[in-house]
Amino acid sequence: MRKVLTAVLLLGLLVPPAASQVPDDKLVTPGVGIGRWTLQMTLAELATMNGVPGSSGRDGSLDTNRPESSWVRWRDVHALVARVRPDAQVDVLEIRSVDYETAKGIGAGVPRDVVELAYGKPTAVTLSDVPPTFSGWSSTVRLIYDQMGLYFEIGQTRAGKTLTFSVGVFRPGTARQLWKF
Repeated sequence: MRKVLTAVLLLGLLVPPAASQVPDDKLVTPGVGIGRWTLQMTLAELATMNGVPGSSGRDGSLDTNRPESSWVRWRDVHALVARVRPDAQVDVLEIRSVDYETAKGIGAGVPRDVVELAYGKPTAVTLSDVPPTFSGWSSTVRLIYDQMGLYFEIGQTRAGKTLTFSVGVFRPGTARQLWKF
């Protein structure tokens, strides 16, 4: 009995508490997806899951390598953004919600230095050109981790803090096809 009790106690010490783990439906998985949305989905599949997008448009960011791409946004779904090719395949998924984070605990609201401490030096840093009037952020940059298929958009708040305001995923090794750097 004593051996069983000791084994149970040791097992309890080795398993991290559930409260510190990100639930699967809120997990940002580099190169794969965000929660239940994956890069394998089409725009039609995302619309079936989330309803009609609240807004859409052409990709006009300064650093885009695919000006023919479009974006769609579901504001009522934690500001989920999908960047899609003309064939409706999803290239990028992005979320702007503090509810979603990577397995390393990195999500919106995290300082840039903490992102770089967790993930190291990015493959590239680009100007993301998100207008402050749209986002409430200024001096926005995108930290791109190409081999992981992960990026973070970081900007300065009105209070002067430099924080992550969105997290995105894309297929690993395709960053140069998506962004100029």
